[in-house]
Amino acid sequence: MNSSNSRRRPVPSLVKRKDVQPEVSPQPEDLNTAKAESPKQTEKLTTGRIEEAGPLSAKGKSRKPAKKRRRRAPHRAKRKGVQQKVVEKPAVLKKPKAKSSKKAKNPRRLLIVTVGSAPEPVAASTQRWQPERIVFVPSSQTVTYVEDVRDLLEDSGYYLHHAEFEVVSISDPQDFTKCVQQMRTGLEQQLRRWRSCGEDHECIADFTGGTKCMSASLALVAQSWPGVRFSYVGGSKRDKGGVGIVISGQEHVVASANPWDVLGYQAVEDAVAAFDSHDYAWGAELLENARQNADDEKHKDALGALALLMNSYDLWDRLEYGKAFAGFEECARRQDDLVAALAGIVGRADIRKHLAAACKRLPKLRETDLNAQHIEDLLAIA
Repeated sequence: MNSSNSRRRPVPSLVKRKDVQPEVSPQPEDLNTAKAESPKQTEKLTTGRIEEAGPLSAKGKSRKPAKKRRRRAPHRAKRKGVQQKVVEKPAVLKKPKAKSSKKAKNPRRLLIVTVGSAPEPVAASTQRWQPERIVFVPSSQTVTYVEDVRDLLEDSGYYLHHAEFEVVSISDPQDFTKCVQQMRTGLEQQLRRWRSCGEDHECIADFTGGTKCMSASLALVAQSWPGVRFSYVGGSKRDKGGVGIVISGQEHVVASANPWDVLGYQAVEDAVAAFDSHDYAWGAELLENARQNADDEKHKDALGALALLMNSYDLWDRLEYGKAFAGFEECARRQDDLVAALAGIVGRADIRKHLAAACKRLPKLRETDLNAQHIEDLLAIA
């Protein structure tokens, strides 16, 4: 045979099909007849694999069968102009790691403490809070007592290195104005540096030691620090019949949250500043957050009423006159809560005056027809 017929004809598959009758292998004498059959008919009988017989010899015997070749899968066939489909392997699901049973790390603390002539309260506060850094605030007369505090701590096994503490001295411990000024200048820089290290860095302000001016100054300066906690060292036993200083060894540390945050005073002050700058939405948000954090129901009502007032002014700014009028009417019914929230800032007469002016003006602005009141109001907003 010629070379064009060197490839052998596929042999029918042995798989039985209902609609296909198995082909009987031709006898040697019928080879010429078998060669004349159409190759397409043979291919219909084949399955995924094709077995090929070697070319026939002159005597009619087949040669040794060639190695079987695997047909390419359809998605692997290379065709010009046809984008091949990429079969992605299924993702292997990893077993989730077990949660660690370790507790969260304790926050890193900065202790700011006033220093007087008694080292015991300072040492007791240091041992209670275990701070990573300390800022001692002595006066010019008590700065030498810082070493006494260090010695007392070392006797109890608590060592302070020079890199772990700093001293901010007050020149005149009896001048209230100077105490506030020097503490604000020296301590707020320390606080900003500490806070910049991370969210887990908190501050403790202990105002036990020093003169009363020094203690009051630290409390006054620290009340505006975000997230600050206050500390005071008291005791169950005192000299002078229980009204003097705490007896050494009987110290007890009392911790307190910032009253300006708990009572909402800081939020009210910030909201008043936002009102003066016409940022009513921001003031309302501050008051609402303070209301949610308050524990006392009276404080919640007062802060909620002031938040409603700020929100009503914000609605007025956004030309939502109907909603703003409804808000002012509700504020008029809650004047007592507004007076409690703004105690010492705005009196009852001024509150009543503002509410009356708003309730008188807004009904005219609610009219659909454009009038002089609308023009005046738009010019005021611009």
